[in-house]
Amino acid sequence: METLADPPIQPIKVATTNWQPFMISDTDQITGIDAEITQLIMERLRATTIFRKCPFKRCLAEMEKGVLDLQSGIAFNEERNKYLLYLEPSYSKVSVKFYTKAGKNSILSRYEDLYKIKVGSVVKSHYFEPFNSDLKINKHKAFKEEDLFPLLQKRRVDVIIGTNPNLDYQILQHGLKGEFEATKYDPQKEVPLYFAISRKSPLISYAEQISEILQKLKDNGIIEKIESKYR
Repeated sequence: METLADPPIQPIKVATTNWQPFMISDTDQITGIDAEITQLIMERLRATTIFRKCPFKRCLAEMEKGVLDLQSGIAFNEERNKYLLYLEPSYSKVSVKFYTKAGKNSILSRYEDLYKIKVGSVVKSHYFEPFNSDLKINKHKAFKEEDLFPLLQKRRVDVIIGTNPNLDYQILQHGLKGEFEATKYDPQKEVPLYFAISRKSPLISYAEQISEILQKLKDNGIIEKIESKYR
């Protein structure tokens, strides 16, 4: 794949939240689907990269200020669109799921059951409407998605909301198979994921080139090949 641009402002600071299998940052080495895609983008831009670890909420705040340049795994909403430039195409997607302790999946059989229970979710995460804006649901906010299953284990919440393949990947990696299961209620919502550039970043002048790189990586099956390694 040919290089599409002269080297941009160096280095590119990438928001890095531990969100497995897209970003795996709980060790010294940053790996995962998004990390590999990011490296391919930077190779084609002939740019260097600094992965900056931060909780999701703080990453967003630093993107808004222009402290960080690029972030992946972002779902679209109008509030973020004010300070993030979303790059087409969407490079992947996740499906929204609710999980609970094994044997208790009937605790959430329909949306209205959410009003009777306590739900663990990640602060600033965008799942689906009307859940996102429903103030009648008792929500316990965690800073990271990997904190959700421990909340269930300690019975601090009745169910958790998250996304797949992320939740299933955590269950597999942490040996939790058989301890949790999806609830009977399935919102059947898929969320497209995007790379986004801070509107205050000099990298924004390279938005078109990065979109072209993403499109070629997708069209050539390279992104699908990367994703298959983490299934």
